[in-house]
Amino acid sequence: MSTSDLLIRTQATRRSFQKRFNVPKGPDAKTIRKLFAKFERTVSVDDNRVGPDGLRQTAVTFENVATISGIVQQNPWNTVRRIASEIGLKRSSTQKILRNSLRMSPYKIQSHQAIPIQAVRQRFDFANEILTMIDNKGFDVGCIWFTEKNIST
Repeated sequence: MSTSDLLIRTQATRRSFQKRFNVPKGPDAKTIRKLFAKFERTVSVDDNRVGPDGLRQTAVTFENVATISGIVQQNPWNTVRRIASEIGLKRSSTQKILRNSLRMSPYKIQSHQAIPIQAVRQRFDFANEILTMIDNKGFDVGCIWFTEKNIST
């Protein structure tokens, strides 16, 4: 193939690319020649450098799942960090195994205190007194300030 034929083909290829992908500038002539040479050599223009070689490494193996399951059964109060350091896995891998493979989810036990009967009665009386004040227009509801913090005056 002569140089002029190659130049005409690369220009036609660039115009075709611009039209098809609606871009103002197509690939460089050198890029087109390299792709054409690669296609003639390998019958493909796939990028053979994409991704790592071989299988993906994963920490989610049967052995790791069984080990973590055993550790959790022995001591359910273990933290994810402690389990991960015991078996030598990353914390995120341990979390994935606990969540996805063992169907466990983290939670924190909340302790509640029983409210004495006297306190329940006081709260009930206070609520009724406020409702009565609101009904009698002796209380401005806009003055109520709701907060999660304990405010002492």
